[in-house]
Amino acid sequence: MQRSRSASKLARALGNRLPARLSAQPTRPTHAPHGTKTRKTKRSSAADVVLGYLSEHTARITDLDIAVRRDQPDAVHRMRVSARRLRSALKTFRGDPA
Repeated sequence: MQRSRSASKLARALGNRLPARLSAQPTRPTHAPHGTKTRKTKRSSAADVVLGYLSEHTARITDLDIAVRRDQPDAVHRMRVSARRLRSALKTFRGDPA
């Protein structure tokens, strides 16, 4: 697989308004590899726990992309499971007042 030489759609759309820390394209994924969990303690905030969960499932979806494209067994199922869990968490923690 070859990385695109052009900027992302976001970078093209925002042009020079894109913050400098976001303007450079990362060469590696910015998430922790699948199976690597962020350590949570009794002092972890609820936001840290939710963000960790969202990050974990986002990473799984990203990691499974190539497996799905290569039609590996069970890859589509595992990606769909992660997508459902991510969607459910986003609905649950959407931040709208009840």
